[in-house]
Amino acid sequence: FRGEIKCLILYDDFTKIMLAYPAASKSQAECVKALKHFGGKCPLVEFHADNTPEFEGTASQLGLVYDATVPYRKTAIINRAIRTLEDITRCCLVQVGNFNELWPLAVRYAATASTISNWNKLYVYGHDFEGLQIPFGAFIHYKPGVPKTKLGAKTLAGLFLGWRVEAGIQWKRAYLVC
Repeated sequence: FRGEIKCLILYDDFTKIMLAYPAASKSQAECVKALKHFGGKCPLVEFHADNTPEFEGTASQLGLVYDATVPYRKTAIINRAIRTLEDITRCCLVQVGNFNELWPLAVRYAATASTISNWNKLYVYGHDFEGLQIPFGAFIHYKPGVPKTKLGAKTLAGLFLGWRVEAGIQWKRAYLVC
């Protein structure tokens, strides 16, 4: 899609919120960018990750307590969440005709949909999720930001690709369509 070959999955143990950040590399800069987006204005304190230099550098740069996990210990929850995310992503890609080049959008959709499914159980937001819940790649009609012409159609045909999640896991009623 845009050269993404890696994906950073961020998961909050407390709220069960999960977001996916496809990237072209597994660099420290990409990790910092993803963590800043995930946390938004909320202070992050701890960072549990695989024992890799870019994660250690990321934690150091952001002033986080870094806990390098030992394989197969303390990782069962995130490993299970990632397996579920992979299964949902596969289903999304099948829905669009196995167009595997869309995997970065499909994995973002899958992670956000997983978070939305837990949204109503979270007391973090104080309200139910009020957005549309549409399957990945569904044919839709959407209202563009700027009308094409005064007398033309007010909607355009497109495909639903997910929800636009802002920094700090905030949703401002914006969707991803093409």
